[in-house]
Formats: sequence, C-alpha cells, structure tokens
Amino acid sequence: MNMQPIDPCLKEQSRRVMRYALLSICIVVLVVSLSGCSADDGTERPVVDTADATPSHVQSFSIGDGGSGGTVRVSIDSTTAGLVDGFTLRVHYDAPGDDEAGLAVMRPDVTGALPANWEAHPAPGSGLMDWSWKLEPFIPGEFEFGPLTITYQSAGDGGVPEAALVTDPVPLTVTSVLSSDEEDASATPADIKGVLAPARPWWTAWWFITSVIVVVFVVLPAAVVLAVWLLRKRLAGQDDEQADGRILPQTSAPDLALRRLQALLGRDLMARGQVKEFYGELTWIMRQYVEDRFGLRAPDRTTEEFLTESREAGLFSSADLDLFDRFLGHCDLVKFAEAQPTSEQVAAVVQSIRTFIERTKSDDARVTIGEEVG
Repeated sequence: MNMQPIDPCLKEQSRRVMRYALLSICIVVLVVSLSGCSADDGTERPVVDTADATPSHVQSFSIGDGGSGGTVRVSIDSTTAGLVDGFTLRVHYDAPGDDEAGLAVMRPDVTGALPANWEAHPAPGSGLMDWSWKLEPFIPGEFEFGPLTITYQSAGDGGVPEAALVTDPVPLTVTSVLSSDEEDASATPADIKGVLAPARPWWTAWWFITSVIVVVFVVLPAAVVLAVWLLRKRLAGQDDEQADGRILPQTSAPDLALRRLQALLGRDLMARGQVKEFYGELTWIMRQYVEDRFGLRAPDRTTEEFLTESREAGLFSSADLDLFDRFLGHCDLVKFAEAQPTSEQVAAVVQSIRTFIERTKSDDARVTIGEEVG
C-alpha cells in the first residue's frame, strides 16, 4: 500500500486547528486559576482594637508611701455592652521613675471577681507591666464586677511582704439582641450585621462549572473533530488496492504532466479555433502539476489565491513565482478578455510550462493514474 505525500496545506490547517485548541485550553486554565484566587467573597471582617479605646471606668491605686512603689491602674472599656460584645478589663502598672522592676510579682484575681455565667480570656497586650482580659457574659441583665483583688510583692532584698489591692465593685449592664419589649409576644431578634455566607463546595463554584462546560462542549468536540478529519484525510490519501481486483498504476508527477501536455498538443485545438478550451486545459495541467508535485492546492484556487499561497509556501524560487505570474496573467487575458494569442505566444507559453516541469523534476512525488490514457 503506497501513501501520497501529506499535503502542506493540510499540514498548515492541522497546525492552525491545534493552535486554536491549545489556546482554548490555556484560556480555560487561566480563567480557573484567576477564579480560584478570587474565590474569597471579599467581605471585610471587622477588627476590634480595644488597646487604645477610652475606658469608661478607671480606678487607680498607689503603692508605698506617696506612691513610691508605683501606681496600679484598673480600667474597663465600657459599663454597658451587648451580649455578643463583652467587656475588656485592663490592669496596668506604672513603675516609679525609670525603675521597671518596682514590683517582683503581681497577681490579679480576675476569676474571683467575675459574676456568675461569665468567663475571662487573656487578650493581646498581657505582660509584666500590662494585663488585659476579655470578659464574656452568657446572659443579659444587670451585673456587678468585683471587687477585684490584686496581690503584689515589691522587688529587692528587704522588700515589702506580699500585700493586696481591692477595687470597688463596678456595675455593668449587658444588653440583649432581642427587643426590649419583653411582654410583646411578637418581638423578634434584631438584625444581625456583618453575616458571612457559608462557603460553598468548590465543585459548585461558577468558575468550575464554566470550565467543565467549556471543556466538554468546546475543547473535547474540537479535538474529536480534528482527529476524525485528520484520519479521513490520511485514509483518502491511500491508494485503492481493490479497483477491479488489481492495484492501480502510478507514475511520477513530472512524467504525468508532460504526457498530459503532449496529449493536449496532439488534439490540435488551436488549429480548430478552440482557443479558450486550449488555454483552459493548459492552465489546468500547470495547476495540477503544482498540486501533484508540491502538495499545494492549485486547481480550485483563483489566480490571486494561487499566487499568494505560492509565495507564502516558500517552495518556489523567484524565477518560478515570476513564471506563475506571467503565465496565469496571459492565460486569464485569453480566457476572460478574449485576447487572441499569436502562434509565437502559444509556443512560448507551452515551452515555459515544459521548462518549469523539467527544472522541478522529482521521482518522490508519485501519482495514481488509474484509467487515464496519455
């Protein structure tokens, strides 16, 4: 089984289809990547910073005679807060002068000062000189925080034995998210602000669904169509081994073109006045040889298309391209403008075809001739 050379135009079309398919895949991958990076809904979550908040309740205590041991400052950020907000308790020790080691030990007993159904959690800022807790109530109502007991011991030999500071109780109000009208049976909770939608599974995201649709309905069908098209072209290029039970003969493209040219001259169409018929077949012989020899689709192209594709193919010399231009231009004048060529012009154009065929001879390009007789 002999195979014809693969058509360069077919190769170029196949490469274009493959480029389009690869470009589609790259676009899908890019969309998926960008969509995955922006999957976050972008909602800004509020950050509560109570370190610099102005406290609404402050108590200060001096240690030692005239505050020689430093000052302890106890503050609560607010005396009224919502059930979900809670309170921030801060205990700060100011050492006397530049001596930051005025106290060796300080132990605020926060747990003992909490009302029932409350909890305290250390908050950022706790340290040797500054402590902070988040007080979290569980139920609304009026409460009393404290008294808070703070034990301490001064540093250095002969320091003051362990002593204690006791704060005054602080009345605190915890408000509810429900309506204040407790007797109204139709009271509804207040609107919750800043609610974030639950995260959806990744396979339900729009970018994933879009990607699946593009792959299933665009990329895969294009790949299948391309594969089928290439297979059919490949099979169409094979010789028919079962034509009436025998293998069809083959010959080289140059030999076949010269035989066709000789057969055309033998019909003596010019002498019988069939000028257009002669030039039409002469043009076909030239174009068919270009297709058989170089794989360039020529018979079904217009003159401009053929000349353009010939230049872009890179298969011909400048002399060949100039010959194409002069030959096809002369033939078009005869066929369409009804120009009457002289016998010298006819002989010259026939010789130009013969010279081109002889110059580009090659036995590699084989053509199945079937029942053709020349």
